[in-house]
Amino acid sequence: MKNQKSICLIGTNKILAEKFQENGFYVNQYGRKTTPCIDFEKGEFRTKIKEIINIQSTNKYIINSGYLQSKKILDQNNQEITKSFFINSIGPIFFAEYLFSLKPDARLIIIGSESGYKGSFDMSYALSKSSLKLYVKQKKLSVKQQLLLISPSTISDFGMTLRRDDKEILKKYKENHPKKRFLNSFELSELIINLFASTNYLTNIEISLNGGKFCLME
Repeated sequence: MKNQKSICLIGTNKILAEKFQENGFYVNQYGRKTTPCIDFEKGEFRTKIKEIINIQSTNKYIINSGYLQSKKILDQNNQEITKSFFINSIGPIFFAEYLFSLKPDARLIIIGSESGYKGSFDMSYALSKSSLKLYVKQKKLSVKQQLLLISPSTISDFGMTLRRDDKEILKKYKENHPKKRFLNSFELSELIINLFASTNYLTNIEISLNGGKFCLME
């Protein structure tokens, strides 16, 4: 019997997990330091994917996997570029392929990035994230399955933002944003919960969660 109040989170995120738990969900998290572990950078991740999927009682899955470098693509070596593509794109897509082949009622939300359509100073990150959009839009699913891509802008309380060194640039971005603030993890988790609670007829689309920052017409 499936547990309708549980979520499997691929890519450990304490903040997101706490938000789901506050809404009554039991959260199974898997990352590089969990048991079983999953590391999209390591060659054995395919075996780990199947192991994790086979022990789940839920049909609700979230992939939150990202690797952003503080240097341009010309300054990255081949190993760093390959790592970026495996963590940001190839690993999540392999997980989705195995999931949909093993779970006929799987519902999967992939957390991407707005960099996938607007670009980034780290173009290996932007290019790898952009491939998620093509996959999500073209992947054919069975009748009970669902696949969505959420592409958020800067998330104020996520580690990827808190670890950035360019604080002045972030401050300028926030001042110029129409909402005068960045997205927060509560808003992201609330959207995910509502999507899982709604119809699976909403599928194979990208949801741009950016607060209207790219709207120009007055």
